[in-house]
Amino acid sequence: MKYAIKIEEFGIIIDLYEETSVGASHSFPIKYEDGKIQSTMHKEKMPDIRGLPHLSQKVFNDESTSRAYHDAIIDATEAMILAHAMAGIDVTEEKYVKGIRAAVAVAEKEYGS
Repeated sequence: MKYAIKIEEFGIIIDLYEETSVGASHSFPIKYEDGKIQSTMHKEKMPDIRGLPHLSQKVFNDESTSRAYHDAIIDATEAMILAHAMAGIDVTEEKYVKGIRAAVAVAEKEYGS
């Protein structure tokens, strides 16, 4: 069964696919075995960051390098949100959304254009 979660502020749509225990007479606890996430947090698609200087070096040759680091932070944030949703954490709760805002703000401050 597919279950969708939306967080309007970031254009986040999470699709979770549930699997219940074999022979269970009820559907709790729900265990999500797979999922996918999409959002509008990314800037335009930028090059792969493999081979670029480590984030702590803050060495940028051009705007595309900075955007690649920004997108890497967003990718990690999306992966964490998806993992938390799959674990059953309410990612729509206001305190959790504040945490997403903070992560996006860091990406913008450090690597935004």
